[in-house]
Amino acid sequence: MLRNFRAAATKQSVFGTTIFEKGELADVSGIVVDQARLRDLAILPVPGEYYLSAHDLHFYAEALVFDSGRPTLVLPQARKAAAASAFEAVVLAWDGSRPSTRAIADALPTLRRAKATHILTVANRKTLAATRTAPALAAHLATHGVEAVVASVASAGRTIEVVFADYAASCGAGLIVMGAFGQSRLRDFILGGATQRLLAAPPTALFLSH
Repeated sequence: MLRNFRAAATKQSVFGTTIFEKGELADVSGIVVDQARLRDLAILPVPGEYYLSAHDLHFYAEALVFDSGRPTLVLPQARKAAAASAFEAVVLAWDGSRPSTRAIADALPTLRRAKATHILTVANRKTLAATRTAPALAAHLATHGVEAVVASVASAGRTIEVVFADYAASCGAGLIVMGAFGQSRLRDFILGGATQRLLAAPPTALFLSH
C-alpha cells in the first residue's frame, strides 16, 4: 500500500509522505486518530472483503469521526466512478443540528468544486424545524459560492439510510455529507443507526464530521 501511494503521488505530482508504525491491534485506532489530528481530512476505505470484522471497521470509523476533531471521508472500495467526476453532485443530510452544521462547514471546499448540491431533509415531525431552515441554509451556502437546491423527502416506510441512498442515486450524487453525534462509547450516529448501517454497505462516498 505504501508503494502504491508513493507511485500515485508521484504520478499526480503532489506532495506525499508515508508513515509506517508497529503496534498492537487494540492500539491501531489511537495511532490513526493521532495522525488524523495533524491532517485536514482522514480517508477511510471500506473494502468489500477484508480481514477486519464489521465491528472493528465501525470502531475505527467511530474513533476517527468522534476523536480526531477532523472530518472523515469514507470511500467504498467497490465504487467505479471516475475520480475527476466522483463528487460533481453532493447530497447534504440536513437536520438543523450542530453536527450537521459542522459537517457542511467542513465540506465547503468540496462543495465549491461540485456542480450540483442538494440539501435533503427527511420529512417527519422531528425534522419540521430542519425543513423550515433548509432554504436559509441554501441562502447561506450561496454566500460561499455554492448554489444548492432544497428537497424534503418522505420516508414512505423506508429506513433513513435507504432514503439517502435512493435520493443520491436519483440525482447521480457521488457524496453524502452527514453530521455525527454521541456522548459515550455507545455513541450512535445521526438519525439513529443510519450511518452505522451506511458504513456496512456504503452506496457512495460518505463525508462525516462531529
